[in-house]
Amino acid sequence: MEGALAVLDCAVHARHPAGDHIILAGAVRHVLPGRGEPLVYHDRALQNLRRPNTPACRVPDRRGPAQAGRTSPMS
Repeated sequence: MEGALAVLDCAVHARHPAGDHIILAGAVRHVLPGRGEPLVYHDRALQNLRRPNTPACRVPDRRGPAQAGRTSPMS
């Protein structure tokens, strides 16, 4: 499929009747990755996924304020 970000080759795992439709659940047998930027549907429009321009998250220090500056248990 030209222009696809990925192609999933699946075998039918299950079929679920849903009114006048049938929902197929597939077992993925092979993945062919493509190239390009993915889109997501959000806020009633297709949006590009972008990495945030903010620095990486910092993990809070769980040692508490009395020990936050210490680097080893012996200091």
